[in-house]
Amino acid sequence: MRIDTPHTHGTGCVFSAAIATYLAMELEIKEAVERAKNFIHTSIRFGLPLGKGQGPANPFARFAREHEKYRVLEALKASLARLQKAGVGDLVPEVQSNLGYALPFAETHQDVAAFSGRLVRLGNGIVSVNGPAFGASRHIATIILTTMRHEPEFRSAMNIRFSEGLVRQCKDQGWKVCSFDRNEEPQDIKEKEGSSLEWGTESVLSKETRIPDIIFDRGDVGKEPMIRVLGRTPDEVVDKVLELAQS
Repeated sequence: MRIDTPHTHGTGCVFSAAIATYLAMELEIKEAVERAKNFIHTSIRFGLPLGKGQGPANPFARFAREHEKYRVLEALKASLARLQKAGVGDLVPEVQSNLGYALPFAETHQDVAAFSGRLVRLGNGIVSVNGPAFGASRHIATIILTTMRHEPEFRSAMNIRFSEGLVRQCKDQGWKVCSFDRNEEPQDIKEKEGSSLEWGTESVLSKETRIPDIIFDRGDVGKEPMIRVLGRTPDEVVDKVLELAQS
């Protein structure tokens, strides 16, 4: 897959070093080259814009993902505890909520952690069916991955129930609020499972100069209207959710 980036300095050196490393691990030549190709793909995709010209490939990107796994899961657990303490069950939509957090340099849904089984309303509170895990939610992961293509630091999101009153509250808070219309969704996107959220999020972000705090839609046939809260971390997302709950 072609990557549109000028930051490829050192690509050949990184690729050859990766092959040599995998061969030293006693892999067969074919597997060593395949793994090295995946490694350099990630390094190029997250190349570093250093200096005024062509920046280098980033061989640290894959290691950073592995290093952060424990911290990402713990951050989600701590943020859920804040939501549970606040008793914000009335913000949970009919299809339930989820809170996700991506690893740095996330590329796939498996690089995004969320709560398996979603976050469920119980009375005025929220409970989790299971703990957070990587690859647990394609929906929230799609929103986060699409957002990260525009701004890699925005690695977290949560969906909450929609109401016109909540949208007004978001605007009253002075937040940047954006929306997309599912009626404008191309038919081929509608027919492709799991593509709607990517289309909707991208249709908003492609027109904006900065990441909004909120992206909402008013639903469609068989699609519940929804508010998505975006942030750099789960703490930042939960801060916004709690402000809405208290206002």
